[in-house]
Amino acid sequence: MNSRLPRDIAVRSAVEAPEAFHASRSAVGKTYRYRIYVAPARPVRLAGLVYHYWRPLDAEAMALAGRRLIGSHDFAGFASSTDGRENTVRTIFRCEVFQQDGEVVVTVQGDGFLYNMVRNIVGTLIEIGRGHWDASQIDLVLSTADRTNAGPTAPPDGLTLECVHYDQADLVVVASSR
Repeated sequence: MNSRLPRDIAVRSAVEAPEAFHASRSAVGKTYRYRIYVAPARPVRLAGLVYHYWRPLDAEAMALAGRRLIGSHDFAGFASSTDGRENTVRTIFRCEVFQQDGEVVVTVQGDGFLYNMVRNIVGTLIEIGRGHWDASQIDLVLSTADRTNAGPTAPPDGLTLECVHYDQADLVVVASSR
């Protein structure tokens, strides 16, 4: 099977799914990772895999702000204006920000996401990391549900869907580990 797949996709295991299984509707959560390469020089070898941000970022301030997202909230202020869903309440189980090998890495895990929600969260965290806002900006976006209070949409470079969770127990284990 792997010989017929694109080079950037590999099947690690396969099991027969129940007849009622649906790839989207059966999911209980997802984990996204966003990588920000922080350096004056562009990382040519990582083109398309990271977002290059040329100024320093305060990863600790971003981490403190990210923790404010944990819990069930109306995330309409972090959704794209083209997301027409009526229910914009989602639960974030984990929002971690850490610095590693010249990158600031943002990991967000939740029960579901609105269109561009992760990229809008990251854009807001970048504004906090560069000192433009403090962590309370997250509270403002959540309380007003107003997209204009959030940061710009971060580019798609750097965003990876790490895992789609189908078992609630897996989600809890991942959410409590570090």
